[in-house]
Amino acid sequence: MTGGDADRVSYPDDKTVKSIRASAETPPVPSSDDAADDPAIWIHPQDRTKSLVIGTDKKSGLLVYDLEGNQIQFLGDGEPNNVDIRQAVVIDGRIVDIAVTSDRADNSIGLYSVTADGLERLGRIASTLPEPYGICMASFNNALQAIVSYKTGELVLYDLAYADQKWSAESTLLARFDSQLEGCSVDESLGYLYVGEEVRGIWGLHVAHHNGVWMKSEARLLDEIESDSGLVDDVEGLDWFVTSSGERMLVVSSQGNDSFAIYSVDALDGVSLNFRGRFRVQEDLAGSGIDGAQETDGLAVTGSNLNAQYPEGLLVVQDGFNAPEGSAQNFKFIDLRELSDFLK
Repeated sequence: MTGGDADRVSYPDDKTVKSIRASAETPPVPSSDDAADDPAIWIHPQDRTKSLVIGTDKKSGLLVYDLEGNQIQFLGDGEPNNVDIRQAVVIDGRIVDIAVTSDRADNSIGLYSVTADGLERLGRIASTLPEPYGICMASFNNALQAIVSYKTGELVLYDLAYADQKWSAESTLLARFDSQLEGCSVDESLGYLYVGEEVRGIWGLHVAHHNGVWMKSEARLLDEIESDSGLVDDVEGLDWFVTSSGERMLVVSSQGNDSFAIYSVDALDGVSLNFRGRFRVQEDLAGSGIDGAQETDGLAVTGSNLNAQYPEGLLVVQDGFNAPEGSAQNFKFIDLRELSDFLK
C-alpha cells in the first residue's frame, strides 16, 4: 500500500473517529522502506519560535528539523530506534539539554547534546540487555535517567552519570511484561511512567527515588486493545502533555487501525485515564499537498506555545506510508488546535 492509497482507505469507524490534517511535513528520511520511527521536540529556552524536532532514521542516524519541517541536520550515527529529550539538566556543573536514543546497532544508549545548532554526540552506554527498543527520559532528584523498553518485555531504568569525561550508568529493573514493549513517557511531577505493550495495551506505574533506592509500584493496565476505546495492536508511540488550560493528556498510536487515542489523566495520581476519543491524520484536500499518516510508530507532543502556527502546541507523528508512491517515510507536524474537540 502506498502513501496515496493509504490516505484513501475507508474504515468501519470513520463516522465516529475525527479526521485532522497536518500543517507541515519533513522531507523523506535518507533510508528506504521502514526507516523513520520516533520524534522528540526540543523547545528553545530563549526563543520558542526556534524550537526543533529530532527524528530517528533507524537504519542510519538522526535528523533535525525546524518548525516548518525543513531539515537542518543529518547526523549519521548508528541505528537509533527511539529518541527522547530532557532540558536544563546539570551535567558536570553545566546546564545542558540532553537527548538519548535506543540504538540496536551496538545495543547501546546513545547520548547527545542539543542546542539551536542541532545535535552533538556525547557518548555511548552499553545496554544490559540485547535490542534496546523504546526509550524515554526522566530527571528525578536533580539527576538524569533513561528508561529503556525491550522486545523481550523488560523495562529497565538507567541512572546516568558523567565523571572523568566518561558516561556511566547503574541499571534497575522496573518491570517485566509478557511481550514486546516500545513507546514510553515519564511525568516526573506525578512520578508516573507510561509504557505501551504492543499486543496488550497501555501500562502505568509509579516510580520514586528514596534513600538511594528506586521504589516502584506494580504496573497497572490502563487501557487495552479491543476495548471500548477502539485501541488496536500494535500500541506504539505515546507521550503526555499539559494543555494551555493545565489539563494533563496522553496521546497513543493505535497502529493497527491507523488512528490515535487521546486520554485525559487524573492529575492527582496519574493512574486514571479518561478516554476522550480517537482521531486520524488524513491528507489535506485543500491543496497543501500534505498526505496523512498511517501505521504510525513514534510520536511526540508539547502543549507549549511555539509560534503563530502552533500557539496551543505541536504534535509530531511518524508516517509509515508517505506520499507520493516510492517516497521514504517522514514525519508530520500537527497544530494542536486540530485536537480542540478532545481538549475541552
